[in-house]
Amino acid sequence: ASGDSITDLSAFSQITRIDENLRIRNMNHLKSLQGLHNIDTIGKDLFVFFNPVLPDLDGLNQLKHVDGDVDMAINSKLTSLYGLNQLNSIGGSLDLNINRSIQSVSALESLQSIGGYMHISRCDSLTDLDGLNNLHSIDGGITISKNTLLTSLIGLNGLDWIPGYVAIFDNPVLSSLQGLNLLDSIGAELRVTGNNSLPNLSGLNNLQKISSYLHIANDSSLTSLSGLEQLNSVGGNVLIDFNPLLTDLTSLAGLTTINGSILDITENISLTNLWGLENISPATISKLNLRSCKNLSYCELPNICTYLEDPDNETEIYVNATNCKNRKAIEDACELVPIDPPSPSPLLTIFPNPVQDILTIETDRKLTLRICNILGESMVHISLESGTHQLDWSRWPAGVYFLQTQDRVEQIILQH
Repeated sequence: ASGDSITDLSAFSQITRIDENLRIRNMNHLKSLQGLHNIDTIGKDLFVFFNPVLPDLDGLNQLKHVDGDVDMAINSKLTSLYGLNQLNSIGGSLDLNINRSIQSVSALESLQSIGGYMHISRCDSLTDLDGLNNLHSIDGGITISKNTLLTSLIGLNGLDWIPGYVAIFDNPVLSSLQGLNLLDSIGAELRVTGNNSLPNLSGLNNLQKISSYLHIANDSSLTSLSGLEQLNSVGGNVLIDFNPLLTDLTSLAGLTTINGSILDITENISLTNLWGLENISPATISKLNLRSCKNLSYCELPNICTYLEDPDNETEIYVNATNCKNRKAIEDACELVPIDPPSPSPLLTIFPNPVQDILTIETDRKLTLRICNILGESMVHISLESGTHQLDWSRWPAGVYFLQTQDRVEQIILQH
């Protein structure tokens, strides 16, 4: 239905089911969907487009199932989705695009499953996603983008797996990813870019696997990747680019494989070292890019050194500081780092961590320890015989340190 003359849909009140599409568009004077109040199922798509005075969806109150897409766009006065309170399942995708007055999605409180994708974009009055709390299944991916007032993803806390992509970008006041706390696996890529109020990735604390690439870029307030501590596998490129305040990659210390893909660290001008990347198997890296990180001075991690040993392994390394300024500078620094582990590796136990003053180290054979600060600067070298040893850390300032042996790097947190 469309047209300037239509203001009343009450003539349709006898309809209980639509086997194909319901499209409501270009209704310049329609202020209510009353008359559609007995429809409980739509066999294909529900489209609500270009209705400039429609304030809500009151009138669709009995609608429980849409087998196709639910697509709502450019309804300038639409302030809520009230009317969809009974909607239980969407067989296709949910797309909310350029509905600039929507303040809440709380009317979707009954929605449990989406068979396609969920896109929420350019909803400039939306502050959170509260109301999607009962959504437990999305068979596609998620895009949350360009929502001017969105501060939180609270409401997505029922999702533990997304088989498609997760793209969260260009939300200028988004300050937290809390709401994704149950998410443990993403079936395609994770993209978090252009969210200029996001300080870290807290909220992704349960995420263990990304099947495609990881892209963290242009997040101007991002200082760390805190929240990715459980991540152990990325199936594609790891791209960490253009984050001017990022100083710390240590939350990636659990990452062991990137599946033969590119490791790219570009234009992170506050980054001083690569600690956090030390456990990525060099055999899973197809190309190493370290570019235009003007304060990056410590790159000689054992796995990076191993990767650089093969002259055929591709790199782009330039415009970094001192020991990282080019490939040869890193290779020269690597000559001072023991790369090949002894066989068999020594048994090593380190506790407590965090430590307040005394760190206990137990080893079954002689080894050499190197302790570095967060900048990658060597603090001390220690040779230990087999047995139990106690190291006094009380004279050092609180913070993050790294303890390196011939084949192992441990992050130590010092608290006074």
